[in-house]
Amino acid sequence: MTSAAVTIAWTEAEVVLFGPESRFVRQPLAADDDRPALILETWRTEFPDIGAAQLLAGKELSAAPDVARLAQLAAAAGLRLEIAPPPGELRGPRSHWTAWRGVLSRVKLRAVVIGATLVGALLIGGWRWSTERERARLSRLTAAEREHELAQAETAEMSRRRQRADDQTRALLGVCSVPAQFQAEWLAAVATAVPPSIVLDTIELNGECCRVTGHTVTGAPGADGAVAALRQAIFGPAWTMDKSAAPQTGASFRLEAVAGPATAAGAAMAESRPDEASAARARLPDAIAVQALLSELAPGWRIEARGAETTLGIERRSYALAAVNRDSRAWTDVLQLAYRLKGIAGIAIESMALVAAPGENGSLEKAAVEVSVRLRAGR
Repeated sequence: MTSAAVTIAWTEAEVVLFGPESRFVRQPLAADDDRPALILETWRTEFPDIGAAQLLAGKELSAAPDVARLAQLAAAAGLRLEIAPPPGELRGPRSHWTAWRGVLSRVKLRAVVIGATLVGALLIGGWRWSTERERARLSRLTAAEREHELAQAETAEMSRRRQRADDQTRALLGVCSVPAQFQAEWLAAVATAVPPSIVLDTIELNGECCRVTGHTVTGAPGADGAVAALRQAIFGPAWTMDKSAAPQTGASFRLEAVAGPATAAGAAMAESRPDEASAARARLPDAIAVQALLSELAPGWRIEARGAETTLGIERRSYALAAVNRDSRAWTDVLQLAYRLKGIAGIAIESMALVAAPGENGSLEKAAVEVSVRLRAGR
């Protein structure tokens, strides 16, 4: 055999073809493959210019019909194939070295050593094909499959962009929106619900939390059930009552409750549609409109600015208002302020504290209101 030859190492599971310049090809063999034809095709495809080969077959294949058929196919194709039997099957009294010397005389020592090493690797450890299989899978991907994967990636990116836009829209709506403004209607209900047998001492509103304190007039008609009736009138089913603030008839009392979904959360949710973000911003007043409002309120209220912050292009300012008149007109001034502010987008009453003056003459010792104003920044 000439030096330009292919060494074929063949086992039941796979075959390795080793050619010149240390080039080799691995080919797995399945049970249902036409293995001689597959080996010959691999030889002719990978080494088309080499017409001679030596087969190193494992012991279990050395006398198998497939080996003989491979030799026949090679001969029919004009190729020359020599089969090297395993050393253990050489006959006669010769030593193992003498038996192998006949083989080594027909093939280069380098090719036999490398081929034997490959056979040993196949028999002992096997070949790892995961990388080759993945590479083959990728090479089989069609253009349509690649386009499909690209379309999926673009769809995912578009979905992420929409999510970011939705998050920004919801954030802008949250900045523009105000809590439900129930103070005006609730104060009007309190004014009509207080019977002559009850004197209110304080009314405090802090967000959705309300506290009413007072006392009953000793000996006044209807005093026994007046506090229970007042509680039912000003805190309906939508309110959550504080059980620890249960009234005591004939003495001082304290009523505490939290506004329920019907007055606060429900109204806030109605303003939370993402498609209203731009409209909600457009409804906000600008700095000129806010200044005009403060000038309008100034005769009846002392106004103190408490700071400002800007988020997403929306400026939020805080103001503390104290009533100038605290006589019998003060209650009316407070109601008018609550109704006036409720009709303006972006303005909310955050808290309110009303304290009755001594003497039970309807005047107020304190009338303080904290207000937040949302306006379009830079306008």
